[in-house]
Amino acid sequence: MEALGWKVQSGRDVARLVPGPDNLSPVARMHPRSLLEEELKSTGEGKVFAALRDGLSDEWEVFHSASVVLRDHAAGAQDDESDFVLSHPEKGIVSLEVKGGGIECRYGEWYRLARGGGRERMRDPFTQAIDHRYELKRKLETVPEWGGREVFLVHALAFPDISVHGLVLAPDAPDALLLDRRDLADIEAGIERVLAFHRGSRDRRQPPGLDGAPIVRETLAPRVRIEVPMATEFLEEEEQLVLLTHEQAALLNRFGRERRMVVTGCAGSGKTMLAVERAKRLAAKGEDVLFVCFNRALLEHLRRSESQARISFFTFHGLC
Repeated sequence: MEALGWKVQSGRDVARLVPGPDNLSPVARMHPRSLLEEELKSTGEGKVFAALRDGLSDEWEVFHSASVVLRDHAAGAQDDESDFVLSHPEKGIVSLEVKGGGIECRYGEWYRLARGGGRERMRDPFTQAIDHRYELKRKLETVPEWGGREVFLVHALAFPDISVHGLVLAPDAPDALLLDRRDLADIEAGIERVLAFHRGSRDRRQPPGLDGAPIVRETLAPRVRIEVPMATEFLEEEEQLVLLTHEQAALLNRFGRERRMVVTGCAGSGKTMLAVERAKRLAAKGEDVLFVCFNRALLEHLRRSESQARISFFTFHGLC
């Protein structure tokens, strides 16, 4: 411990949680349901994820990386995310920030310590936790169904790689709001300690309740399904038919040198499309073009979809 500063370095004996095969008790509902194995083992958030998943009852819902937009009058809107949001219908909501690895604070400046040496400046985690807490509150208040309720929403910090209990980290960091590597083995007790610290005898805030918990879920992990309208699919198919193949493009280029050409092919092979494209190119050069076809239905379609000032569409019999 140094004057006006302190340092806590993580060691090799990092706590690990490996659920045993006999652990059949209900577990917390996680959003997302799982992380990659390497994340669970190597990152601070992964260790907390595993501890919350295996240590909380199924009445808890846990949201990992819940996105928020912080509004700053000077900097404007800033994208950010809460590491974890814990929601319980009868106990409240906890915004939990996680800082993995070692940490150092000197003269009010915070640093993340690398295992191989060196350090990296980081934002004050307690200020960050409080900002996320209030931004989450504002986010819920924008939901009409929320109904202006005063919810019991609190914050806490987790340091999964180090031991911090008993240290005075900062004036705004009471020990009861801190979870460290020793708390991972009984994470629910640590969360209960956080809730008890925040709760006052005259506190009018209430847990979300059975009606509010689904609103929290839909706000932080909404279920969205948007299907492509059938009209859009038809339009894309029609646009695809208009695309020229390399062979058709070569034929069009030959039209520029040939005064007469016979193009044959089965129905739907693109003969009419080639003729229409050639007519457009001639019209673009300032020439008046007569386009003659046999089928009256085709004539009506061409006049409707390909009408241009210099192109006249007729059927053979209509021209006669």
